[in-house]
Amino acid sequence: AKAAKANQIEIEILRPKAIELPFKIRLANWYKKMGFKYTHSQNFAEVIPLKAKNLLNPSDFDYYTLDI
Repeated sequence: AKAAKANQIEIEILRPKAIELPFKIRLANWYKKMGFKYTHSQNFAEVIPLKAKNLLNPSDFDYYTLDI
């Protein structure tokens, strides 16, 4: 990213809305420890509507950014 002169990295974690998965919590905490900051959540169906029907559970994307 630095070689491409980017000033920020954004990642998203797909998280089921009604189910708390320990792996997703650990993953989010790991990114936070690496310096990523939570910015917002967005409904998966709004981001990728055609694929939302394939999910077993309604889900959100949680977005995190890191300034580089």
